[in-house]
Amino acid sequence: MGRPAAGRAASSCRAPAASTKLRFWQELDAVVSLYALIHLPLADQQALFPRIRDWLRPGGYLLAIVGAEQWTGTDEYCGADMFWDHADAGSYLRWLSAARLEPVWHRFIPEGKTGHVLVLARAR
Repeated sequence: MGRPAAGRAASSCRAPAASTKLRFWQELDAVVSLYALIHLPLADQQALFPRIRDWLRPGGYLLAIVGAEQWTGTDEYCGADMFWDHADAGSYLRWLSAARLEPVWHRFIPEGKTGHVLVLARAR
């Protein structure tokens, strides 16, 4: 990925309000988020994990792709500037645990010279 765009990255993308305000009529068995969370600002990602926990029944699962290393910035992707905000894998695992989503396992998923982390967490 390219270098972070100073001053531009944090203001160039905001999570739609709906992503943090979703409500369901019943608890879910699982939530799957592949390559989506990493395009939200870190503060929004961290705030979303307790919400996801609230959506899940006890014992339900979250399967998600998160960052492997800290990086924030924009880069061209499919002809347009795309925003990324990654924490390191350890931070994501701590945030999940704090949100009562206990990591069951996590795996590094290589992508070019870098990669992401696929994590499976279970709702406590």
